[in-house]
Amino acid sequence: PKSSHQLSVFITELTHGVQISFSYPETLKQIECVPFFAGQNKYPKITTSKNIITVTTKPEEWVFPQSGVVFAY
Repeated sequence: PKSSHQLSVFITELTHGVQISFSYPETLKQIECVPFFAGQNKYPKITTSKNIITVTTKPEEWVFPQSGVVFAY
């Protein structure tokens, strides 16, 4: 629908430790975070604080290309 949007973040190279943050205004009420990761940890940690969603892996973990996160709002 026209009222929905998404921001996609793609990891294109072999990466050691990942942190992706999405900061959004208070006017956006419902944000969905959908990570798709390949590598040692397929389920990264997702933390939410006031108007920020952060997706993180441990610094020593490898994340493979074709991984990423979609923030839908």
